[in-house]
Amino acid sequence: VRLTLETVPGGHLFTAASRDASRPDGWEEHARAELPAVSGDSRPDGSDAPRVSLGGLDWRPPEPAPPRSDGLAFGPRWECARELAERDGCRWIRLELPPTFYSELADYPLHPALLDRAAGFASPPDASGGTFLPFAYDRVRIYGPLPARVISRARPARGGADAAATTRTFDLTLLDETGRVVAEIEGYTLRRIESSGKTSPSDAEAATPGAPENRRLVVGAPGRLDSLAWRPCPRRAPG
Repeated sequence: VRLTLETVPGGHLFTAASRDASRPDGWEEHARAELPAVSGDSRPDGSDAPRVSLGGLDWRPPEPAPPRSDGLAFGPRWECARELAERDGCRWIRLELPPTFYSELADYPLHPALLDRAAGFASPPDASGGTFLPFAYDRVRIYGPLPARVISRARPARGGADAAATTRTFDLTLLDETGRVVAEIEGYTLRRIESSGKTSPSDAEAATPGAPENRRLVVGAPGRLDSLAWRPCPRRAPG
């Protein structure tokens, strides 16, 4: 994996790529982000952050997670959903990092488990059984580190709950318990992923007998939603 941070006019350019011998330059780019310079009137302590009213929310326990058929699994840090609510066409979730992992907040101002759950809950389950996976953020604004207890609001932007949509886009607002905004994410886009089917014969010959099929996510052309797809990945015998 190659991560680069390049200085460009007005800020920095970040890219993430992995080695791919089939490409002319030997690398496949998976993600890029532009990091603009912070304006001089922004306060680093987040005291200029906006606030959102938390009144009128009818909180309820989250529904049990259904069994997954897409091969994805999550560790104990991701077991942080506490309550759900709806208001004004938005979905809300209240999160709390398990106390065992509180000490990690000092090292991870944007704790990956909290950030992932704060965004991932936005898309409702797909009735057809398809899987929607994160594809892009349009813009992220950070006012301060994520606390151990976070409230996230997801507002549908494009294709939110449309059963026929191949992409779903949401605007997210992450808050502390007082309603102070700690982060805003515009254009959080997920794309429906269709399985590519069974492992090919050549892959099956290299796979461990009886082992479940591995799959990997491939970006055929960086920036193109229609190039994102699952592909078989052989599970080789150890040694």
